[in-house]
Amino acid sequence: MDTEVLVVRGKKILVKPFILPHISKMTLEERETLGGKEGIRKQQGFYVYRNKRLVVWGTWFRMMRQGDMSKLARVMVDIPNDLDDLWTLDIKKSHAIPPAEVRNNLQIVIDRIADKSKRTWTFRGKKETTDKVEHVWTRLKATEGGVTYEINRKHPLVEQINSEFPEAKRAVESLLKNIERGIPLNQLYVDLNNDEKIDNDTELDETEVRNTLEQMLASMPSGIVRKEFLEKIEHTEPFCEFPEMIQALIDKEKNG
Repeated sequence: MDTEVLVVRGKKILVKPFILPHISKMTLEERETLGGKEGIRKQQGFYVYRNKRLVVWGTWFRMMRQGDMSKLARVMVDIPNDLDDLWTLDIKKSHAIPPAEVRNNLQIVIDRIADKSKRTWTFRGKKETTDKVEHVWTRLKATEGGVTYEINRKHPLVEQINSEFPEAKRAVESLLKNIERGIPLNQLYVDLNNDEKIDNDTELDETEVRNTLEQMLASMPSGIVRKEFLEKIEHTEPFCEFPEMIQALIDKEKNG
């Protein structure tokens, strides 16, 4: 994230936000350097430097509570010694409180970086995609409150199974509903809060994706049907993560 410059009394205060990678993407050595799981959570917040000397760290100055969703966020603030009186620096220069002139700007930084930290946590390191993407899972607001997670019935993999085996459509629907009802939510919550590495959330292998696509295409008539299918999955999870592969297959269909 870019460095921001705040000007107070004609003096520059440098503000540089950072987002740590998700803990599952860190090495053991990196986690230990950051203080382990507890240290990563407790050391979130502002790191205030006075002339490049660290004086305050791991605090949000009561502008936000420390939480799991923001634990990957760090913000470097570099202040000049000309503004010591504004920052209420003590004699040892080991404690600082941001002045009112700066707090509003820091609050904007907090809101932005906390949201990015939350998305890093939520997506578990995966590439973020646009709203136009057809996801495997959909999140719906329930009419009486709360949310519901459902498998996307419009996903090409689901549609193809129903198309190839129409007689099994009811059985497929029953299976999907049982999968939805059987999500181990409590255990997932525990594992995520303990920063366990969940192997489901691994990078997709290009060869595996290509084999899946080739199997799907083999059951379709050649020509326009295949081309339309490929153009649709360009914006479908997980295939949208391999645009070059999809485009090559589209070009192949165009050229016969």
